[in-house]
Amino acid sequence: MSKVGELTLTPEQLREKGLDVLFRELGPVDAIRFIQLFYGGKGDYTEERHNWLKYQTVDEVMEDLQKRRETLQQEQESSP
Repeated sequence: MSKVGELTLTPEQLREKGLDVLFRELGPVDAIRFIQLFYGGKGDYTEERHNWLKYQTVDEVMEDLQKRRETLQQEQESSP
């Protein structure tokens, strides 16, 4: 703990130490959930999603997902 008269942590040190405590005490899933409580994001995800997908059919999206899964599986199998 910091005491009066001691040097304070830099913002980076404080962030790192705070994250260490959160992850240690809450575990990774709940630490991330806690952090997300304070960052609601910005923009309109629904509108952005429609723009991303407006030229793709459902079949094309599913095909892309399958390719990504296969690539990930190959990478996992080839890693030591």
